[in-house]
Amino acid sequence: MSNFLRSKLFIGLVFFCLGFLANQILANLQVRHSEITATNPRDRFAVNPDDFDHDKMLDAMNRLQQDMMKEAGPVIAGVNRREDDKYVYYEIPLNARELNRELKVSVKDGMVSISENTKNAQSEREFSIEPGLNEAQAEVLTLKDKISIKIPKIKKI
Repeated sequence: MSNFLRSKLFIGLVFFCLGFLANQILANLQVRHSEITATNPRDRFAVNPDDFDHDKMLDAMNRLQQDMMKEAGPVIAGVNRREDDKYVYYEIPLNARELNRELKVSVKDGMVSISENTKNAQSEREFSIEPGLNEAQAEVLTLKDKISIKIPKIKKI
């Protein structure tokens, strides 16, 4: 028995148990400390959120968005737009790995609507097009990795 008490296995087991107990005691102390010092979430911020004038912030954001659209034109996430003298072109990327899909694309009432059905998901996207385009003569080309839409501009007399 005295050989076992002096063995490395016994000494390792004793230190493991002491470490485990110390860890449990420290964890309990930390939980109690966090319960005592818990505060109201409003006190965590240096500034009270109610001090902001939300209407002014929204107005400023709207003005900034309008200024950006005046400079760069309408920006639609995930849609590449380009134009020349006669046409406006839209390119909408698709998941190239998904080959078995059913696509429905329509251009009417100033909107482009895309409905995509795959074996795993169904999605619909819609975005508006600028006025001055002849949507009745829009050409839709579906490729493996994108949809290409070509819309002629209305000729001004």
